Amino acid sequence: MFFILVNFCANLFQKINIDNAPRKFDRAMYLYPIQFSEISNSRKLVQNPGW
Repeated sequence: MFFILVNFCANLFQKINIDNAPRKFDRAMYLYPIQFSEISNSRKLVQNPGW
């Protein structure tokens, strides 16, 4: 029962983050992980990762 409650809160928190994301890039970061190679190859991502 405790696991179900924690899972529900995590899903609710993730939904809030997706809804409050101001840019499409921020919204996409919550939906799928970004590979480290993409982060290291992009200077803009390194300077402003969004988290």
